[in-house]
Amino acid sequence: MTDVFWRDVPRSWPGKNGVAKTYFVQKQPRRGYFSSINEAIAFASPGERIEISQGKYFENIVVCKAIELVAEKGADKPEIYSHGVTLTIDSDEAFVSGLSIRTGEQECYAMLVVSGKPLVTHCHIQNVQVAGQAVPVFEKNSISDSQTHGVYMTGRAGGTFSGNSMEKHGWYAVWVEASGQSEFVNNYIQH
Repeated sequence: MTDVFWRDVPRSWPGKNGVAKTYFVQKQPRRGYFSSINEAIAFASPGERIEISQGKYFENIVVCKAIELVAEKGADKPEIYSHGVTLTIDSDEAFVSGLSIRTGEQECYAMLVVSGKPLVTHCHIQNVQVAGQAVPVFEKNSISDSQTHGVYMTGRAGGTFSGNSMEKHGWYAVWVEASGQSEFVNNYIQH
């Protein structure tokens, strides 16, 4: 991409003030917009924001820097899916909001959080694995419709889950094999 369009947008990341340089992703080619989420992530610097337009994106995404990854305001949730893990978070900080994250593999997790303290909110996620020493915060998400566990925690992982709906899973909605501190508050949990 030769010309990249961006603008400063007020932050949606709770606890972060000011504006963030924002890059845009749109499935249909448009001058100045990225057509791939991975391209936008590679281009963005820590502290910047990526806003994704509605549409279906087939990508394996890795977030390895402190960025905001959010849906375009007022649009339907962008649908991101792949074969294998669709979204891996391996960063001290990250903010993910308003996305639909799914996998085509029955025995795989759509989202994998391996480090840091990312905040994930208002997403529809098929299922999540929290591993390593990650301590994410999941708020007001729908975690549903998988053949595995809805939330599977391993290693020394921990985290906070509040106000989420976790249902319609082939195994348990929540399975914790991790030694880190976990907190589940005001969630709707059903097998």
